[in-house]
Amino acid sequence: MDKIDILEKKIRQAAEQLVDLKEENKKLQANMKFIETENKKAGQLIRENDILQDERKQVASRVEKVLKRINSLNV
Repeated sequence: MDKIDILEKKIRQAAEQLVDLKEENKKLQANMKFIETENKKAGQLIRENDILQDERKQVASRVEKVLKRINSLNV
């Protein structure tokens, strides 16, 4: 094998690696988009959860006040 044949072989290998890397990059980009979407959904769920927790605290406070009123009536 002369130097030109070796060079051609190396170039083909590099080209094949480049194709493989491009395919892997596409998969990684798709995975990244999926993760970003899931992250947005998780952020929305966290905000909704915070709102629900606040509402729960408010309801618990109201129930506590109602129970105090009922207890003060000595019923």
